[in-house]
Amino acid sequence: MLTSRTSPSACSRLHVTYRRNTLRHAVRTHNAKTYCKFLPHERTASFTRYRPIVHIPIGHDREVFQLRATAKERSHTEVPQGVESLCTALVRRDTTLDDVPGIMAAGMSGVSGSSENQALLIVLAEQRGSLDLALAVFSWFEQQQSPLVAPSVIVFNGLLAACANSQAWERALQTREHMRACGVVGDATTYSLLLRALKTNNADWRKAMEVFRDMKEEGLTPTQSDFKAYITACAKGRQWERAAEGLQEMEAKAGRVDATTYNVVILALKRGRQWDKVAELFQRMQRVEGVEPTVVTFNAVMSATVKSGRWQEAAPLLEEMAARGIVPNTVTYNIIIAACERGGQWEKAVQVFERMKESGLEPDTISYVGLMGASLRGGQLHKFWETFVAMMVAGKWRMLLRVFLGKN
Repeated sequence: MLTSRTSPSACSRLHVTYRRNTLRHAVRTHNAKTYCKFLPHERTASFTRYRPIVHIPIGHDREVFQLRATAKERSHTEVPQGVESLCTALVRRDTTLDDVPGIMAAGMSGVSGSSENQALLIVLAEQRGSLDLALAVFSWFEQQQSPLVAPSVIVFNGLLAACANSQAWERALQTREHMRACGVVGDATTYSLLLRALKTNNADWRKAMEVFRDMKEEGLTPTQSDFKAYITACAKGRQWERAAEGLQEMEAKAGRVDATTYNVVILALKRGRQWDKVAELFQRMQRVEGVEPTVVTFNAVMSATVKSGRWQEAAPLLEEMAARGIVPNTVTYNIIIAACERGGQWEKAVQVFERMKESGLEPDTISYVGLMGASLRGGQLHKFWETFVAMMVAGKWRMLLRVFLGKN
């Protein structure tokens, strides 16, 4: 991760790819505009400006990928015109994978064949085309190598970045095996990209644990992003124990932990029905300086209290949110309504329902069903039918019908 101590020489090893459209991946830096001016580029041609998509850290342990950042516009830099023209030719609609060798042979005559440009072109091919196109470009570069010279780690990292962007975790693992077969030793960036690919949905958490272990055995220090990716992979694999252990190690070795990481572990504990551990981690999170709970945090904690039978504790948490200036969402109100339903507090459920509408939020099917359940439990049949009719008028019955048909 870039910090105020990062040197210009270190930043010069960062290569950035760009895209005209939405900013899917941006780098969270303390001063992105300051560091981007150190990025290398060719001054012999014109340039096209793009928005940052993903950083490829090259040869420096401190620079790592930051995933799916919520940053808005960052500073712009340039892509060499030769690389831009070649990429444009590759992603034309009438281009097939069989055309790639010919296009590459013609286009690379005016482009420096450095490892950096190769990696840049591979990532651009995936971002603007497809992973298959990126693999075809990589294969072409590999075929140009002398049999005695293996592809560099930079080029392999470019392919791993393309796999991570496409959430192709199995292909990323295959690329790692290919690296080993070629005798290429991975660096910190290699492991960061592998962990990034393995944090996607449906990935094998065991592989993430293996990569994370290998990284530490190689003497490389995991960064905050690496810890977050590993913890996320464990959480998605419903391994709440390993996610919690990863969080403890992150707190001890990686310094400050952000609210997002705490939320991931809290949600993992909730899915694992570890109600007491959810409350403990919530309290621990609040003691960390500079880390504030979010609406996701409160929703998870409130849901855990309701499911554990301590429904009385949910309403005070809503008031605590208001005191902290955190705006509740529809999920928040639905949880409170569910708590009122369990406690037979139908009048309180009505109040929460009306409060939700007054705040400008539109009740969803869960909101109406929760209020209907609270009314029935409270013996208020007239309120039940009143809510049912309101749900029909609001058109929420369609979702209810889909749920019913899906269960039968």
